[in-house]
Amino acid sequence: MIVTANVEGLEYMKKVWWSKALNVVVMVLVPLMAVRIFFYFIFGLLVNIETGEEIEFTVVEFLFFCFFVWYTIYLALTPQRMLKKLNKISRNVVETVNFGENGFTAYNRGETMNEQVDYAYDRVTKATFSKNWFVISCDKNRVYPIHVRSFVQGTPDELRALLRAKLGGKFKEK
Repeated sequence: MIVTANVEGLEYMKKVWWSKALNVVVMVLVPLMAVRIFFYFIFGLLVNIETGEEIEFTVVEFLFFCFFVWYTIYLALTPQRMLKKLNKISRNVVETVNFGENGFTAYNRGETMNEQVDYAYDRVTKATFSKNWFVISCDKNRVYPIHVRSFVQGTPDELRALLRAKLGGKFKEK
């Protein structure tokens, strides 16, 4: 049996946040929109200075730029907010994951939290290993990041072999 124990800190929350494809897409598109609006503004300013015309930019364009900048910062700080919210629910949460032959069981235990979730390997949508992290996605709302330092029983190589055998093409190494 392979057993891991994670303390859900900021690095953990970042893995949860960035493992979702929609978050990555939004974090790329939103800053691009802000940059586009900024350059549109600068280009229009230069054209107006060159032609001597009055600058006719509206407050709405400036507000759009400010919104996109604010939203980018807001999204970038989401893992910190997730951690604060989790700490309000229950302090000192430790997530223990036990991997067996038919599936795995995740236990979340803290001062006011005691949760157990069982998953069969066929419920895993994808799993990856890169940069010392295993990230196992089970559905839209459940992601299990596991750092190689968090192994209590077994080794990362044993988990890699188990996931390769049980998940087949759903397991990728980067």
